[in-house]
Amino acid sequence: MNFIKHNIGTIIAIVVLIVVVILMYEVKVTFFPDDAKAIYGDRLDGIKEYKITDEQIESAKKSVKDNVESIDIRVQGKIVEINVVVYNDSTIDSSKELANTIVNTFSDSQKGFYDFQIFINKETESDNFPIIGYRHHTSDHFTWTKDR
Repeated sequence: MNFIKHNIGTIIAIVVLIVVVILMYEVKVTFFPDDAKAIYGDRLDGIKEYKITDEQIESAKKSVKDNVESIDIRVQGKIVEINVVVYNDSTIDSSKELANTIVNTFSDSQKGFYDFQIFINKETESDNFPIIGYRHHTSDHFTWTKDR
């Protein structure tokens, strides 16, 4: 009994510390419940079956290299992001056709798994550019921003 009276402050501090740790854990579980799950959840299940290789990306770039100033292709989850800078003499229709040329370099199974979004801009400022196209994996064609 003398031990408890002599160390009452330390015992209270230890009990308060344990309660605070338990409360912090409960707050973490409440506000961050799926901390162990992947960022994309289960949306990326099966992505290894449809992996886009660096060779395919290079092939897609080569398919339009004569018609563009520069091209960058990046895969982010289930979205293939394509940034294209076309020459100043390019028309909207010819620029839109580039998107189909690029996408056709991928297999049908990949086109059925990935969404494609393309940003097309010109070397210099233009009233009709940039244009943005999006192709959902269930669609066979691109949907484009409204022509200006």
